[in-house]
Amino acid sequence: MEDQKLREKLDEGYIYCSVILEVAGKPKEHVVETMRLLISQIKEIKDIKLYKGDLFKPKQHEEVWSTFAELELLVKDASILLHFCFEYAPSSVEIIGPQNLNLKNQKFAAFLNDLVTRMHNIGNELKELKADNNALTKNATALFQNIMILTLRDKERPLSGISKNTGIPENQLKPFIDLMVKNKFLKQKRELYCLNK
Repeated sequence: MEDQKLREKLDEGYIYCSVILEVAGKPKEHVVETMRLLISQIKEIKDIKLYKGDLFKPKQHEEVWSTFAELELLVKDASILLHFCFEYAPSSVEIIGPQNLNLKNQKFAAFLNDLVTRMHNIGNELKELKADNNALTKNATALFQNIMILTLRDKERPLSGISKNTGIPENQLKPFIDLMVKNKFLKQKRELYCLNK
């Protein structure tokens, strides 16, 4: 698409913008395929035209791979751009043209209502996750206490002995043991631990 066609689209009310999309995960092939899928989906959106696009090679950060794409888009209007941002969550959006945007009240209200509904749904999901997490924490605590009862019911043991019995590395076990001593579930006698009967 040459500059004349670009100007024509801007005159029709289209918005010319640059967006950056990022994908992270593993394995590397999955990250690349996901990004390609996202770009394919964007190309299929009726009111968005892909003007230019650059897909960058994935890079590894510790165990995770990440890649990003910089896309220049022509978007039919501001409400479509808002929905695009909400659906694809670009890490950056730059509006290149025009200088002023027009957004009709009804379209903006519809977008805001959609936004509010999604925020409520996210809030409800977070509440459910918090409740699930609390239940898991409570059950894990009870399970760990039972393991300590079984491990220490016959004799006092050092941290290394508890670690060997439970299969939990000492460095991961120590904070839980310290908390159980603080909460008086366990007693510490020098280097040995026992149940606080």
